Amino acid sequence: MLRIFPAALALLLAATTLGHAEPITIALFGAAFASTFAGGLVTLGIIFAANYGFGLLQRALSKKNKNDTAQGVQLQVSVGDNTPLAFPVGPSADAGTRKYAGSWGQEGKTPNAYVSDVRQIADIPLPGAPGLWVDGKKVTVLWSEAPAPQGYPVQEYRKDGVDYLWVRYNDGTQTTSDPFLYAKFSGSEHPWKSTMIGRGCPFVVLTARYNTDLFKNGDIQYLVEPPLARWYDLRRDSTAGGVGPQRWNDWTTWEPSANPAVIIYNIIRGVYYGDEWVYGGQNLPAFRLPASNWMAAANECDRPRALANGGSEPQFRCGYFIDGDKEPLAVIEELQKACSGRVSESGGIFRMLVGAPGSAVYSFTDADIIVTEGQSLLPFTKLDQTFNAIEATYPEPAEQWSTKDAPARYSSVLEAQDGGRRLPTPINFAAVPFAVQVQQLMTTMIEDERRFRVHAFSLPPDAYPLQSNDVVTWTSARNGYVNKKFIITKKAGRRTYNQAVILKELEPGDYGWSSDKELPVITGPVGPLPVPPQLMTGWQVFPDTIFDENGNARRPTILVKFDGDLDDVATVRIQVRLATSDDVVFDGLVPYGKPNADGSPKAVKLSGTFLPNTNYEVRGIFEPFSARETDWSAWLPVKTLNIRLGDNDVYLPGMVEEINRNVGNMLPPLQEDIRTIIERENKSAQQALEQDAGQFRNKQSQITQIKAAYDTVTAEYKSVVLAATGPGSAIVQRLDTYDAKIADKASVSALVSIGLVATDVNGVITGTGTIIQGVQASVAGMSAQGQFRTYVTATETGAEATVGLAASATANGATRSAAILLSSRSDGKTMAGLVADLIYFTDGSGNKQFPFVFSGGVMRANFANIGTITAGYIQSPDGLHVYNVAAGTQEWWRL
Repeated sequence: MLRIFPAALALLLAATTLGHAEPITIALFGAAFASTFAGGLVTLGIIFAANYGFGLLQRALSKKNKNDTAQGVQLQVSVGDNTPLAFPVGPSADAGTRKYAGSWGQEGKTPNAYVSDVRQIADIPLPGAPGLWVDGKKVTVLWSEAPAPQGYPVQEYRKDGVDYLWVRYNDGTQTTSDPFLYAKFSGSEHPWKSTMIGRGCPFVVLTARYNTDLFKNGDIQYLVEPPLARWYDLRRDSTAGGVGPQRWNDWTTWEPSANPAVIIYNIIRGVYYGDEWVYGGQNLPAFRLPASNWMAAANECDRPRALANGGSEPQFRCGYFIDGDKEPLAVIEELQKACSGRVSESGGIFRMLVGAPGSAVYSFTDADIIVTEGQSLLPFTKLDQTFNAIEATYPEPAEQWSTKDAPARYSSVLEAQDGGRRLPTPINFAAVPFAVQVQQLMTTMIEDERRFRVHAFSLPPDAYPLQSNDVVTWTSARNGYVNKKFIITKKAGRRTYNQAVILKELEPGDYGWSSDKELPVITGPVGPLPVPPQLMTGWQVFPDTIFDENGNARRPTILVKFDGDLDDVATVRIQVRLATSDDVVFDGLVPYGKPNADGSPKAVKLSGTFLPNTNYEVRGIFEPFSARETDWSAWLPVKTLNIRLGDNDVYLPGMVEEINRNVGNMLPPLQEDIRTIIERENKSAQQALEQDAGQFRNKQSQITQIKAAYDTVTAEYKSVVLAATGPGSAIVQRLDTYDAKIADKASVSALVSIGLVATDVNGVITGTGTIIQGVQASVAGMSAQGQFRTYVTATETGAEATVGLAASATANGATRSAAILLSSRSDGKTMAGLVADLIYFTDGSGNKQFPFVFSGGVMRANFANIGTITAGYIQSPDGLHVYNVAAGTQEWWRL
């Protein structure tokens, strides 16, 4: 800590208005000057020539070339211990001073994947939660979440549910070493020791995990916004004339504040950490700062100011980072600029005026002026000190606290008064990070600056109680004044008790402000400009159909379209979800490929299994070759076509609606060529593996294949097994095929196919099962085959079983078949059917009898040995002889 004051009271007054020439005044301005201040016109002429800060603008400009505080926020981290103490007043920001840095890793993983950076941000305690900027962007620390040992995560650095940046904060009240730093680095080459506590020194621990996509720069740039510091506000102290629990000697009762008057009060009395002096005055007693005056100043700062877009904010606030090597008097001057303030001292008593001066406390005429002492008038300033426009800069929090231009204030009326010249002056409001407040201060400064008239003379002894910043009224026939208001800028008493004063004309309306004077302020981006995520473009979805090789509609599907002429796109990821439940039923990649020649959108049919006549929602995202960001499209609705399962579908839900309702329709499948069945079933099994089971969440499959070949002779066996489960679905499929060939001379094939499915689709529960067994032999134009099929299906409303057995032979393309068909249904219907030209019976001894012959579409009894015949009507084959047994008649006809 740098002790700034050789004599605290003397140095404090460099930023105050001169009162009586006491020892303090001598320390500020020199003994010779003090002894001649009230001496007459010569001294007043010197003051006029120096133009020593009569107005708000001139006071601000008089400090420009001194060791003042017109600086921006420190964006670069400091290192070493040769930096002065520092602390914030009001909202501010600072990169801090690096006190430690080290890398570490988790056991069994990358040993240096994490880097922790320790930065001290102040030299007085700052309870609360700091804000943070990272690489030029304001980020959100998730203080409400449970912290990791290394701190609280940062929302913008959470990717795919994994955190890559954390913040720990020690607010300066800690009494032990940081447990995380001690655990990680106590045994390192440069250890973090148990004595490293940082009492009174708030610091942050910023830990980053290696990720080149998130941290593109090797050195991460941090900027910390400290919590508001606590300050003593005598308005909240019931023992000092206020209301509340605050006490000057108990820091824990103080509250955070950005009120300039409150903070100036604390600096004048002295900033302490416990009993240790830190900055400003030392042990200044409270009576030196009258409570009523300072409460009024603080209340004026807190008075609401209406905003153009609605709402309000305190009229005057400040936000600044004080470095200990800056004179407290220069800091006070900067804080006065933040509130149109004036601090005065008279007889060791400090007072403050904020904003518009109050009512007049003294009135006089020309007759009251001491004519035997010097008088002077400054009707206007020199041209190089005359201004009719003001341009200002200030720190803008939304632009990473960088210095920003406020909207300039120009006046064609004032320019016309000054001969058509624009005479601007620049002002830096380093302690005002509030855009609207800066505009109000600019307006007040330039209006106050145009009150040029300054008088210097002596008043009689009854003016002794007057203080600097008091308002007086003067009626002067000589100058044409009628109760014209002036503010006392300087005052000193003479041995004769006459009072030498300097008065500046005053117009209270200069301090007025209304929201219609507010000009818009536009803030722009700061830091590196990220490439915005690429949006999905040309995104469209339509219902569509999957056809088989014969052009039959087999499955409903979804067609998606997207722009096809884009750079840096590898694939397109597509998700499909049920509209009713948001359950994702498809999540896959489709190739991007080359653009269409005509520039039309690319079109892809999805290969997933989708229910018929069902509402879905579909979205897509481009997957680039690079690591750049892309963004999902909106979910678009689509309803699939009502394509149900048909005769060719064996294994999937819904078979009960599709199985033929009569035995006769079973014959064509039983007569189907075994090779055709094998090819179809192979495709069906492959489709189940690649497509039809896409709706299942857990799918297991197994393929077994053996093959032997010699010259043109081959023998092959193949087995495909699939088991899959998903929401409301379970499926088991198996297909075994056998082939033996001798070139094109002889072929023998066999298959065994099994399919079992259980489903619950929108509350409709179905169970189906199928077994197909068959064998075929072909030589030249001759072929023979046998086939056995069983179909079963059951729902909550019915069940059905069908069994078919067939034998067929083909000669030169003509096929003859014999079959047995059985069918049973839960509605009570059962059927049995025979397909044959001749039907015979045998006892197993080799004897056969053919009682029935089916020829020409007519069933005939070849012979019969009947014990009893019960009949109602008997007719001869030619219809000429009729026995009507039921009627008891007989008819004979002869042609």
